[in-house]
Amino acid sequence: MIPIAFSIGVFPVVPMLWHQFIDALKVSQVDPRIQHVWWTKLHSWCLGGPIGRYFIGIGLGLYVLREQRISDGQVDDSLFESPHSRTILVAFIGLTISLFSFVCEHLSWTKTSLKSFSSLWPSELPGSFSTALLPSKLSGHQSEKAR
Repeated sequence: MIPIAFSIGVFPVVPMLWHQFIDALKVSQVDPRIQHVWWTKLHSWCLGGPIGRYFIGIGLGLYVLREQRISDGQVDDSLFESPHSRTILVAFIGLTISLFSFVCEHLSWTKTSLKSFSSLWPSELPGSFSTALLPSKLSGHQSEKAR
Protein backbone atom coordinates (compact mmCIF):
# COMPACT_ATOMS: atom_id res chain seq x y z
CA MET A 1 0.00 0.00 0.00
CA ILE A 2 2.83 2.44 0.75
CA PRO A 3 4.26 2.39 -2.81
CA ILE A 4 0.79 3.04 -4.24
CA ALA A 5 0.07 5.88 -1.78
CA PHE A 6 3.49 7.42 -2.44
CA SER A 7 3.00 7.25 -6.21
CA ILE A 8 -0.42 8.88 -6.02
CA GLY A 9 0.83 11.57 -3.64
CA VAL A 10 3.95 12.53 -5.56
CA PHE A 11 2.64 12.11 -9.11
CA PRO A 12 1.36 15.71 -9.53
CA VAL A 13 4.67 17.31 -8.52
CA VAL A 14 7.17 14.91 -10.12
CA PRO A 15 7.80 17.03 -13.25
CA MET A 16 8.35 20.16 -11.15
CA LEU A 17 10.70 18.36 -8.74
CA TRP A 18 12.60 16.78 -11.64
CA HIS A 19 13.22 20.18 -13.28
CA GLN A 20 14.38 21.62 -9.95
CA PHE A 21 16.69 18.65 -9.51
CA ILE A 22 18.23 19.12 -12.97
CA ASP A 23 18.47 22.92 -12.61
CA ALA A 24 20.27 22.56 -9.28
CA LEU A 25 22.74 20.10 -10.80
CA LYS A 26 23.46 22.42 -13.74
CA VAL A 27 23.88 25.45 -11.47
CA SER A 28 26.23 23.57 -9.16
CA GLN A 29 28.42 22.47 -12.07
CA VAL A 30 28.60 26.00 -13.54
CA ASP A 31 28.93 28.08 -10.36
CA PRO A 32 32.64 28.93 -9.79
CA ARG A 33 32.30 28.89 -5.97
CA ILE A 34 30.89 25.37 -5.96
CA GLN A 35 33.44 24.19 -8.50
CA HIS A 36 36.22 25.56 -6.31
CA VAL A 37 34.82 24.02 -3.12
CA TRP A 38 33.34 20.74 -4.38
CA TRP A 39 33.68 19.56 -7.97
CA THR A 40 37.45 20.08 -8.41
CA LYS A 41 38.47 18.73 -5.03
CA LEU A 42 39.44 15.17 -4.13
CA HIS A 43 37.43 15.25 -0.91
CA SER A 44 34.22 15.28 -2.98
CA TRP A 45 35.04 11.71 -4.02
CA CYS A 46 36.03 10.70 -0.50
CA LEU A 47 32.94 12.15 1.21
CA GLY A 48 30.33 11.38 -1.41
CA GLY A 49 31.65 8.62 -3.58
CA PRO A 50 30.60 8.46 -7.23
CA ILE A 51 26.87 8.83 -6.51
CA GLY A 52 26.82 10.87 -3.30
CA ARG A 53 29.10 13.41 -4.96
CA TYR A 54 26.22 14.41 -7.23
CA PHE A 55 23.67 14.52 -4.40
CA ILE A 56 25.83 16.90 -2.39
CA GLY A 57 26.45 18.94 -5.55
CA ILE A 58 22.69 19.17 -6.10
CA GLY A 59 22.25 20.31 -2.49
CA LEU A 60 24.83 23.05 -3.05
CA GLY A 61 23.07 24.00 -6.30
CA LEU A 62 19.73 24.28 -4.48
CA TYR A 63 21.39 26.59 -1.98
CA VAL A 64 22.73 28.83 -4.78
CA LEU A 65 19.33 28.87 -6.51
CA ARG A 66 17.70 29.94 -3.26
CA GLU A 67 20.28 32.71 -2.81
CA GLN A 68 19.61 33.92 -6.36
CA ARG A 69 15.85 34.07 -5.74
CA ILE A 70 16.34 36.01 -2.50
CA SER A 71 18.75 38.48 -4.13
CA ASP A 72 16.27 39.00 -6.99
CA GLY A 73 13.59 39.87 -4.41
CA GLN A 74 11.37 36.88 -5.16
CA VAL A 75 9.36 35.62 -2.21
CA ASP A 76 9.15 31.88 -1.65
CA ASP A 77 5.40 31.38 -1.32
CA SER A 78 5.26 27.74 -2.32
CA LEU A 79 7.54 24.84 -1.58
CA PHE A 80 6.92 23.47 -5.07
CA GLU A 81 7.32 26.54 -7.27
CA SER A 82 10.77 27.48 -6.03
CA PRO A 83 13.60 25.03 -5.45
CA HIS A 84 13.82 23.86 -1.85
CA SER A 85 16.03 21.16 -0.46
CA ARG A 86 13.25 20.29 2.01
CA THR A 87 10.83 19.34 -0.75
CA ILE A 88 13.32 17.15 -2.59
CA LEU A 89 14.50 15.61 0.69
CA VAL A 90 10.95 14.70 1.76
CA ALA A 91 10.26 13.17 -1.67
CA PHE A 92 13.55 11.21 -1.48
CA ILE A 93 12.75 9.91 2.01
CA GLY A 94 9.28 8.89 0.84
CA LEU A 95 10.79 7.11 -2.16
CA THR A 96 13.26 5.27 0.08
CA ILE A 97 10.51 4.12 2.47
CA SER A 98 8.32 3.14 -0.48
CA LEU A 99 11.06 1.03 -2.09
CA PHE A 100 11.96 -0.58 1.25
CA SER A 101 8.33 -1.55 1.92
CA PHE A 102 7.98 -2.88 -1.65
CA VAL A 103 11.06 -5.11 -1.22
CA CYS A 104 9.86 -6.35 2.19
CA GLU A 105 6.42 -7.11 0.77
CA HIS A 106 7.95 -8.97 -2.18
CA LEU A 107 10.22 -11.01 0.09
CA SER A 108 7.33 -11.84 2.41
CA TRP A 109 5.18 -12.92 -0.53
CA THR A 110 8.02 -15.07 -1.91
CA LYS A 111 8.59 -16.72 1.46
CA THR A 112 4.87 -17.45 1.88
CA SER A 113 4.54 -18.88 -1.61
CA LEU A 114 7.60 -21.09 -1.13
CA LYS A 115 6.24 -22.45 2.14
CA SER A 116 3.13 -23.64 0.36
CA PHE A 117 5.31 -25.72 -1.98
CA SER A 118 7.65 -27.04 0.71
CA SER A 119 6.29 -30.59 0.44
CA LEU A 120 7.55 -30.73 -3.14
CA TRP A 121 11.19 -29.97 -2.37
CA PRO A 122 13.46 -32.92 -3.22
CA SER A 123 15.21 -32.80 0.16
CA GLU A 124 11.99 -33.86 1.88
CA LEU A 125 11.15 -36.75 -0.44
CA PRO A 126 11.90 -40.30 0.78
CA GLY A 127 15.20 -41.64 -0.50
CA SER A 128 16.56 -38.23 -1.40
CA PHE A 129 20.20 -37.41 -0.87
CA SER A 130 19.80 -35.37 2.32
CA THR A 131 17.53 -37.85 4.12
CA ALA A 132 19.44 -40.94 2.99
CA LEU A 133 22.65 -39.87 4.71
CA LEU A 134 21.22 -39.11 8.13
CA PRO A 135 22.84 -41.37 10.77
CA SER A 136 19.57 -42.31 12.43
CA LYS A 137 18.11 -43.44 9.13
CA LEU A 138 21.23 -45.40 8.20
CA SER A 139 21.54 -47.20 11.50
CA GLY A 140 17.84 -48.10 11.52
CA HIS A 141 17.95 -49.20 7.90
CA GLN A 142 21.05 -51.43 8.39
CA SER A 143 19.68 -53.06 11.50
CA GLU A 144 16.51 -54.08 9.65
CA LYS A 145 18.58 -55.69 6.87
CA ALA A 146 20.70 -57.57 9.35
CA ARG A 147 17.64 -59.20 10.97
